[in-house]
Formats: sequence, structure tokens, C-alpha cells
Amino acid sequence: MYIVNWNEEENTLEASLGGNVTVGEAQVFADAIVHELGAVPQRPFTYKLDYSKANRVDEGVLEAFHVAQVYCRLRGATKYVCVARTQTEVEYIIGLRLQQVLEGEEEYQLAAA
Repeated sequence: MYIVNWNEEENTLEASLGGNVTVGEAQVFADAIVHELGAVPQRPFTYKLDYSKANRVDEGVLEAFHVAQVYCRLRGATKYVCVARTQTEVEYIIGLRLQQVLEGEEEYQLAAA
């Protein structure tokens, strides 16, 4: 299950996923992002991905998330905000993407309790 929504007030593309996320669903999700961005004029925006409610994330899903992130960057996203499931995930991803985090292009958060 996923939701993709353009928040005009905050100039943010908001995407959320929950439940058991399969590769097929992640690919449909990425297609929904492409569709949503096709409906708005190209301009700087923030892309926020929240998968903190996902119970399970199948192998290959993170690659689909990355494809969506790259597409958003190509369409004008100046910042990527990711809300992960656990503190361990947040720390791991920050370690992988440290340069982008330090430059302010990416931000990784834990969901608010």
C-alpha cells in the first residue's frame, strides 16, 4: 500500500509506504512518482519518502526507491528526506550517504513516536 501526493503549500512530493512492500509494488510506486511529477511544472522541490510503517521490505525494493529518488533529482528535487523504520537503518543509510547529508541534499529521520 502506498500514497503519492503533491503538497503545493510546502512544494513537496510526499510518498508513503506501509505493510509488506514487494518489488512489484515498489515498481508501481516509482511509476506513480513519475506520473505525479509529469502533472506539475518542473521546478525546485523536496522529495519526502516515508516507509516507516512498512512491516517488511523485500529485497530489491530499496533499488526501486533509489530509482525514484534519482528521477526526482532529475526533475528538480533539491532535497531528499527519508523517514526510515529504525534508528539502526537511519544510521546505516547516513553512513552510506554521508557526503550528501553533509551537503544538505539528503536527510534521514526516524518516524516520530
